[in-house]
Amino acid sequence: MAIVQAAAYIANNPSCTIEQYLELFQKQHRRLLEEYKNNVQKLDSYQETVYTTWNISFEHLNEESPEAARFLL
Repeated sequence: MAIVQAAAYIANNPSCTIEQYLELFQKQHRRLLEEYKNNVQKLDSYQETVYTTWNISFEHLNEESPEAARFLL
């Protein structure tokens, strides 16, 4: 699922290279995992998250079309 989300994001943002996406992903990934590690009610011990790629796409959608982003909330 994460690969599909990443591919869709890059395909819909022609100016975004794979390298730029990876940099964005790593930045978001670190921030989200920092937030997650402080959550005492973890559902499992899995440390990676698909949420990182979803959040990158959602933030871009919110910039491009806040109305569409609100629909997803």
